[in-house]
Formats: sequence, structure tokens, C-alpha cells
Amino acid sequence: MLIFYLFLLTLGAAGELFEIEAILNLPLFLPPGKF
Repeated sequence: MLIFYLFLLTLGAAGELFEIEAILNLPLFLPPGKF
């Protein structure tokens, strides 16, 4: 049960990191493309 809980916690943390990275990457890469 503990392993399953850690798996869900890691999966949730990874999902949040990917979402944050996706949001941060858009503003970082789009403006240089316009210039």
C-alpha cells in the first residue's frame, strides 16, 4: 500500500512538473521566435 501511495505521489509530482515546464517553455521560446 505504501509503494502504491508513493507511486501516485511521484506520478502527481511529475505531472505538475511537466505542466509547469510546458507553461514556462511557451513564454520562453515564443518571444525569440517573433524577433
